[in-house]
Amino acid sequence: MDTSKDLKKTDVKADERYLLCEKIQGQYIQVTPLEYDMLKKIALNEYTTLNGAEPDTADQSSCWMDCIVESKSDGAIFISLSKKGLINYFKDKEEPRESICELTNLGLAAYKKITANEKKGKEFI
Repeated sequence: MDTSKDLKKTDVKADERYLLCEKIQGQYIQVTPLEYDMLKKIALNEYTTLNGAEPDTADQSSCWMDCIVESKSDGAIFISLSKKGLINYFKDKEEPRESICELTNLGLAAYKKITANEKKGKEFI
C-alpha cells in the first residue's frame, strides 16, 4: 500500500477513487471518499473544543477516539489516515476510552481543500 511518503508525482493520478490527489505542503496526497468522511468526522466532532464547528488549526480538532472509530472498517480507515500522516492519535493503555485523536496540519489542509472543492461544486479534482 502506498503512503504519501512513497508517492511520486507520476504515481498520483486523479480518478474516481480519490477526492484529492495532489501535492499539499510538499507531499503528494491521495484521499478516498471514505477517508474524507473520517477526516470530516474528526474535524466536525461535537466533542472537540469547538463543539463541532470548523477548526482553524489542527489542535482544535482533538476529540475522543472512541467517538470516531466505531467499527472494524472505521479502524482500517483510521490506520490508513495515520500512515498517510493526516491524523495523530494518542492511545491511553490504562483507559482506552481516554484515547484521543486529531488532524495533523497536513490532514487539516487536505480536509479544507476537499471541503472547498465541494462548496465550489467540484466532485473530483
